[in-house]
Amino acid sequence: MRLDFALDDFLRELRSLRGFSDYTVKAYASDICDFLNFLEEWGLGLSRESLWKYRNALSSRGYSKSSVARKLSSLRAFLRFLRRRGYLEESLERFLRNPRSGKPLPKALSKEEVERLIDAAVDVRERAIVEFLYATGVRVGELVSLNWSDIDWENEVVRVIGKGGKERIVPIGSKALEALRAYGAQSGMSGPLFKNKRGERLTSRSVERLIKKISLKAGLGGKVTPHTLRHSFATHMLEGGADLRVVQELLGHSNLATTQVYTRITLSRMREVYNLAHPRG
Repeated sequence: MRLDFALDDFLRELRSLRGFSDYTVKAYASDICDFLNFLEEWGLGLSRESLWKYRNALSSRGYSKSSVARKLSSLRAFLRFLRRRGYLEESLERFLRNPRSGKPLPKALSKEEVERLIDAAVDVRERAIVEFLYATGVRVGELVSLNWSDIDWENEVVRVIGKGGKERIVPIGSKALEALRAYGAQSGMSGPLFKNKRGERLTSRSVERLIKKISLKAGLGGKVTPHTLRHSFATHMLEGGADLRVVQELLGHSNLATTQVYTRITLSRMREVYNLAHPRG
């Protein structure tokens, strides 16, 4: 099989049958020709081994992960074409996985930004919601499922039903309890913990809109979400010296690895502080 002839057929198919633009077809051609040149340069045939070597070569050339992913995507499309035409019996494209993209760190507010957010929540219900989210780190879905009966005022904790119906007990800080009492005095302390103006249970979407509105008022932009407060809770707990296992339990994570992402944030912050404070940082 002449791969260069097969490539010509593939590019014709992209143009005529799939209606791709000249620019897109040229991009495919460039990516696949790069692979064919690699095979020729190293005297290799088309096999899973040569595909692995090519993938490693792309990474060692210093391409970004997105560029490597694009080249591999073009090559996978070509390999599928070869199999459809009967040139290949094996599904070689399955051996060309994209490089893992590192997950971005969760965005956490600074302690000062949290204070600004709380100060911008002038309504008693708004303030209670912001204080409660930050004090407990609960998910927004967990928040809107809570009832007043879930609050243990004597022990200053709340009973939360998390993912998979798993129950956990989470402490509530004094400021959040104070905000809850002020809100409860106005709304009544029965039924759903947080209600709308009609006395119905708030929805997750309503809370998200409310947090966005408050964050805009606080000058923090419109990208702050209830989950941002959850991230901030975890980050500030770890920065304050809390044990990772304790934070895992408070967040309701079944896997410690999920919680460990927050240690990356605190280490990142530690490095930033070190560089600013140390004379030779």
